[in-house]
Amino acid sequence: MFVCYSIPFLIGDKVPENDDMWKLYLLLHDIVDIVFADTCSVGDSIYLKCKIEDHHSLFMALFPDRRMLPKHHILVHYPQVMRKVGPLLRCSSLRFEAKHNESKRLCGVVCCFKDICKTVVYRHQLNQCVRIAAGNNALYEVTVEKVQVNTVNELAEADTILSSISELQRFDDISHSDYVVVCGTEYRSNMVIVVDVGDEPTSCRIVRCLVFPDNNVYFLCQNLLIKHYDSHLHAYIVDKGTVMQVINHRCLKYYKPQSVRHMFDTSHEYVVFP
Repeated sequence: MFVCYSIPFLIGDKVPENDDMWKLYLLLHDIVDIVFADTCSVGDSIYLKCKIEDHHSLFMALFPDRRMLPKHHILVHYPQVMRKVGPLLRCSSLRFEAKHNESKRLCGVVCCFKDICKTVVYRHQLNQCVRIAAGNNALYEVTVEKVQVNTVNELAEADTILSSISELQRFDDISHSDYVVVCGTEYRSNMVIVVDVGDEPTSCRIVRCLVFPDNNVYFLCQNLLIKHYDSHLHAYIVDKGTVMQVINHRCLKYYKPQSVRHMFDTSHEYVVFP
């Protein structure tokens, strides 16, 4: 498993009282974001390499009396591994640890310990057989509440919808909602979805969710314009755009929705990604 706990202070360590300590934390925050990202590119691996070099250099400057741990050395190899196998999140063993919990609970209730390994494997096989026989092992499930039905022409964004979904006609009925759950992930109006991931993410705000009988879900969105990246808040400052677009859920490269955040002392809107 890839772990990035990188500030192992001992009891009694003297913490530097300057801005460099905050910079060290921000560098670590950026490294963790890239390591646990769902998608990555060659540019991300190069960017990760530079962040790791800056982090280690600053760490040694702040703590010259401390030796670097093996984890710091392993971190140096992350960019190369990323280019070979893709997102480092796929190499995490967290999900396997969660799977072990099922076997641990089973061992606590089984009374026969003659061959506990065989018992655990047998119960696991039975569980898998039940899931496969039920036929819902990997379904594309869509749950909708409070659906509204209108003709396409009645919606203010009719032209945008018709230009994006070819099978629709202007006077066809269309179902839309402010709330939809797709494969366990909840999407609501005013949430932010990431359409593309490059040097900067391309984001848009959900206006309404369009639901079709074949369980296809489309999002009618308003694009967001990125002003700049605030390293202190670790967020992108965004502004409302004027372009409306329709995005198919199956085409999302990053399926987790984000939220627009506000601060009390400013009118800016912030989006944290990833």
